[in-house]
Amino acid sequence: MKTKFTFIIALFFITVSMIAQKPIFLDDTVFIGKSVYEIHYSVSVVDDVDNEESKVSDFLVLEIGENLSRCYNQNLFLYDSSFTASVRQGKNAYPIARGVHFPEEVLKCFPEAKLIVNHRMPQKYIYQYEEEVPNWQWQMCDETREILGYTCHKAQCYFRGRLWTAWYSEEIPLHDGPWKFCGLPGLILKVEDDKAHYSFTCESVQKAKGSPIVVYDKYYYTQTTREQMYEELTTIYSDWYAYLRFLNGGHLEVGKRDENGKVTFMEVPLDVKKTIPYNPIELE
Repeated sequence: MKTKFTFIIALFFITVSMIAQKPIFLDDTVFIGKSVYEIHYSVSVVDDVDNEESKVSDFLVLEIGENLSRCYNQNLFLYDSSFTASVRQGKNAYPIARGVHFPEEVLKCFPEAKLIVNHRMPQKYIYQYEEEVPNWQWQMCDETREILGYTCHKAQCYFRGRLWTAWYSEEIPLHDGPWKFCGLPGLILKVEDDKAHYSFTCESVQKAKGSPIVVYDKYYYTQTTREQMYEELTTIYSDWYAYLRFLNGGHLEVGKRDENGKVTFMEVPLDVKKTIPYNPIELE
């Protein structure tokens, strides 16, 4: 019964946010530095390119230290916090993550010019890969605008299949931004691709007074490459039912609830597929 219940939840959850992650116990963390600034961003995402008017939103936190920064999903952190509280209280159940549409955490290690990317995979823990900080090749533009009271300058670049426009402020001398974005002479307060499929907008900038920057313990991570991760994600979203069968030893049952609340389970035929719209931030 436990397995069947799990898949009822998983299938329902697809319609909520297209992502179904496992929670992580927050005590299993490692200290890596102290933050000097904490920046909050809202994120707008188009999951389905055939329905561009239907956008979803999410929230990121960028913690900036002296030699590194960490950008993570605020909703996933709250999800993990709720799970941790449930475990500490001795509960066997935990809440479902809701409103999670951007499952990547990015660590920028500036002395080594290295990125560490942690991607929360559907129904798994975390895939991790490393790469060099991208050579963004920003093209400076003459336009300016005001964001949160700061004068911002415009810059553009093409990166892995998308044309990005960034607005940065030299009034905040931090060469960083949300996700992998960095390399401009000021903090990036807004960045968006030319189709508005991904849009990051700064909501607040505040000094963090040395609060700890932490990451999850190493046993949560599975090492991979960026190419391998995207290949697997493409396969998962092209046939979600096949992926759930793989996780459940080749079987998949779904439940149908009648007007009296009784649930009847039935096996999903092998020839039935479930495709989920997939629009990754990196297209190349």
